[in-house]
Amino acid sequence: MQELLYASSYEPRMLSAPFLLAFVVLTIVAAYALLVRGVALTRWSMVGFAAGLAVYVVAQALAASIVSPEAATAAYRFGVGAIPLTSTCAMIYQLALIERYQANRRWVALALVISAAFVPPAVLTDLFIEGVRVTPSGMFFFVPGPLFPLGLAAMLGWSCIGFFAVAVARRAEPSRTRRSMMARAMVSMCTAWLGTIDVVIAYIDGPFPLGWAFLTAGALLSLRAVVIDDVLRARALDDLVPNAVIYAVASGAAAFAMVSWVTPVLPWWLVPPALVLAFGGVRALLSTIGALRGDDERGDTTLQRVLAQFAARVHRLRNEADIAELTGEVVELATGARPQLLLASTDDWSWRTPDGQPLLESATPDPLLLGWMLDYGRPILRDELDSMRLDDLRPALERLFDAHGASALVPLANRDEVVGMLVLPAREGERALRREALDFLTRLDDRLAAALVFVRMARQARTQVAIEREVELAAVVQAGFVPPAEVRTIGPVSLYGSWVPATQCGGDWWAVYALPGDRALVTIGDVTGHGVAAAMVTAAARGACDAVVELSDGEPDLIVLMRQLDAAVRRIGAGKFHLTCFAAVLDPGAGQVTFASAGHTVPYLLRPTGGAELELQALVARGNPLGAGAEPSVRTAHKPLAPGDVVVWYTDGLVECLDAEGKQFGDRRMQRLLKKLEPRHLDPLGVHDAVTAATAAHRAGRKHDDDMTLLIASVAR
Repeated sequence: MQELLYASSYEPRMLSAPFLLAFVVLTIVAAYALLVRGVALTRWSMVGFAAGLAVYVVAQALAASIVSPEAATAAYRFGVGAIPLTSTCAMIYQLALIERYQANRRWVALALVISAAFVPPAVLTDLFIEGVRVTPSGMFFFVPGPLFPLGLAAMLGWSCIGFFAVAVARRAEPSRTRRSMMARAMVSMCTAWLGTIDVVIAYIDGPFPLGWAFLTAGALLSLRAVVIDDVLRARALDDLVPNAVIYAVASGAAAFAMVSWVTPVLPWWLVPPALVLAFGGVRALLSTIGALRGDDERGDTTLQRVLAQFAARVHRLRNEADIAELTGEVVELATGARPQLLLASTDDWSWRTPDGQPLLESATPDPLLLGWMLDYGRPILRDELDSMRLDDLRPALERLFDAHGASALVPLANRDEVVGMLVLPAREGERALRREALDFLTRLDDRLAAALVFVRMARQARTQVAIEREVELAAVVQAGFVPPAEVRTIGPVSLYGSWVPATQCGGDWWAVYALPGDRALVTIGDVTGHGVAAAMVTAAARGACDAVVELSDGEPDLIVLMRQLDAAVRRIGAGKFHLTCFAAVLDPGAGQVTFASAGHTVPYLLRPTGGAELELQALVARGNPLGAGAEPSVRTAHKPLAPGDVVVWYTDGLVECLDAEGKQFGDRRMQRLLKKLEPRHLDPLGVHDAVTAATAAHRAGRKHDDDMTLLIASVAR
């Protein structure tokens, strides 16, 4: 191999010129694919394809100016050894072009391993290249070895797989633009592969290699495909591309000059350093020229100024519709496409448009995608899906692209949350987004997401203020119909009650009405839930109760009362709320209590027995909750009422309050507490204080989650 480094092995000749022309064109293709910011898989496969062919034509260029058979043999071994890998890169490029790489990546990996296995024996042994011969044109050409047909078969096999896949995909492709793009890509690749005609020359002792002509034509067609048809879906053509081409051409000219005039007088071990110095000198010269031209003068671009104006304007907007309109105008200026803005809901996984229209489930991002989008952190291009490692997320992402007909998705992330998404539509014949447009969208992301979060927070603040006003109003209304916390006397009956809401207003209520004959009507109710809505239903129920008592002329029918309460709750609550209620008429003169229950917590009647414990009776009456949809099924019941008796009503919030371990106070604890009350302290205020003290000790300072109402009535001895 060291013969390639000897200056004496070379004698520059014009025969090298055609091959150097092919090398320059292939270098341009490789430089473009290497330096543009496009889809990674198609870029690198194109780089591998062009670089492999460049190695082969460089070997031919050297062979045309080599005078040593050993050096020519070494050059051809390097060039031919790269061909199987070149064909594999071509197959990868074709599969990536039709978005079939991920489905065939295992076979591609196998092809890469097999192609790589050809390189060592091709370069180091004579199994593929036995030697060289001199053609009638006067240049060396390789003589095939025994395993050369095997390498040729591998090359043709990988090529046929790629061409067949593209042909099948082209027939199934609905877009005429993409069909044309695939056709031109196939033509360029086929033209390049016609360079294998040199194999025929190797076997029939042809006069001069012709593969360089097909390689040059194929490279030019490939260059047209990547630049005009944009098969690489290039994000940006940097200034590095023309600079790299200029550098490659200048370096080649410098190397040719060094080999022609300088290295012949140097020993072989000084040839590599001399070439390195030549390349460094060319690089320094081009850098100096660039500095003199003022390449470092980079003022703000138009897109940067547009972005600055957007940032200044978007934070003055106060609703999503205006933000969507401004964003659409700005993004259309930057990309040429009018985007659609989608907004994530703060309450669930649903999404909507800025005007409030909910998205269909098929057009809604899968929740699993949102975490991946946060990690990805940049615009997602449809043409990049085949080069991404998405695994089981790919179907969901493809479904999202298809549902919106999108070419790009731009997640709008704020901290650890995706608050929205920009959808750029796919258009027939459109080119991929360039670097400037993608950079613009990436930088727009933060500003737009922050503006959406600000609007959301402002709306939530307004909603919170409105809710607080409603709560204050409901609390004022409810405080107006809750009896004051004082002992009230109706004939021989004394009553005392309290109401402690879980929030500013609640769903519990109670009322006491004086009836003729020293009788008292006691009602207590509990509307499901608490807060403003429950308070409104409670107000309706209390109003209905007042109306029924007022129209009863002092003789209220408990069944009629329950039915009217059911109608009121059903009408106001629209079937979403229900009311448990207990109504009782205390008649000390007749010595009985008449009562009815609509699914309410069972009250207790306490009676002194002269012993250490009180007699405890439950006032049980069957009935279903009111306003829940079914017709009320309520019955009245009776119990004897004697002087000294005490009746205890309460709502479920009292017995369901929790201690530090999450255990409820419970009915059993309530029963034991009531039975052990001191007989001499059976006045309403004393019983009330004993029960509230026990429940407060049980809660031990914990906040109660439900309204708590307690009402005590006692009959004088």
